[in-house]
Amino acid sequence: MVKGKGASGYKVVHELLFYAQITLDKSNLTNRYFSVRRYGQYMNIAIFTSGDIDVTVNEACHIEHKQRVFEFTTDLHKQERFYDEFSTMLDWLLPLGFGESDIDMHTFMDYVEGSGDVIKAYESLMEDRKKYHDDY
Repeated sequence: MVKGKGASGYKVVHELLFYAQITLDKSNLTNRYFSVRRYGQYMNIAIFTSGDIDVTVNEACHIEHKQRVFEFTTDLHKQERFYDEFSTMLDWLLPLGFGESDIDMHTFMDYVEGSGDVIKAYESLMEDRKKYHDDY
């Protein structure tokens, strides 16, 4: 939640809350797409009927980065592990896409271009922030 005073002196409260549940079963066999577009940037998540999941991110000063974050496997242990990782990833990726993160998309994309991987980019960015900022 962000609180502050607007130009008119009135209190401004902005809060972003969201909840998404995606269920795919045999009667619901269509691809699912989630897209957040803001001026000069976008983030897309594609969940395919095959079970594969792609993430695409872009910012005006960078090239588009598209990554398959999960390729379907029949191994239930790998599926469970991925769903836990994906849930954690959405905790930081969705606020980033909505512009509600303390990380800006430009800086994030600098790290993505350096690592070639959205998850590794986020992890590196967080490690660097902990090294150089006391508040992380």
